[in-house]
Amino acid sequence: MTGVLLLQSSPPKLQDVQKKIFSKDALNFIANLHREFDTRIDKLYNERLRRSAIKFAEGLNFKVSPERNDKSWKVGPLPIRLQNRHLDLGDVSASNTAHFTAALKADVQGVQVDFDDGHCPTWRNQLLAFNNMCLAVHDKLQGAPISIATCLVLMFRPKLKFNLFSTERSVPYGVIVL
Repeated sequence: MTGVLLLQSSPPKLQDVQKKIFSKDALNFIANLHREFDTRIDKLYNERLRRSAIKFAEGLNFKVSPERNDKSWKVGPLPIRLQNRHLDLGDVSASNTAHFTAALKADVQGVQVDFDDGHCPTWRNQLLAFNNMCLAVHDKLQGAPISIATCLVLMFRPKLKFNLFSTERSVPYGVIVL
């Protein structure tokens, strides 16, 4: 594998945004992630399919599993920012700048930025959303709080399925994160 191909040309007036988000360094990073983890991802996926087929054949019983019986497994302490999570905004589309900045300033503990159907995941919206998130994370999004570090918890659920391909095969969208 030599690199990553974008399957979408940039929409009108978003050429610079696409070049910024999918710079040569970013595409090389994605290609390296893909190269490094591709075999492992395939093995994990195939093992998951195998276990699912066995569980389905035996009848689904989620109360009986080695994971549930392992009493040594513990969750670590929550960071302070995650201890008070009474109200989160969900399904916020970062492609709508006014809506996104209003969500960042809302009196809530978290904002979940989704890239699923509620976001209307056109390539234009994907680019705008990634650009707005990059600007917010680097404290450059006009109208957003001064520093993202002091804001609420910002959760990204990226999905670029079918828009990125390595020169050999599809890049799993789970490796595409900011």
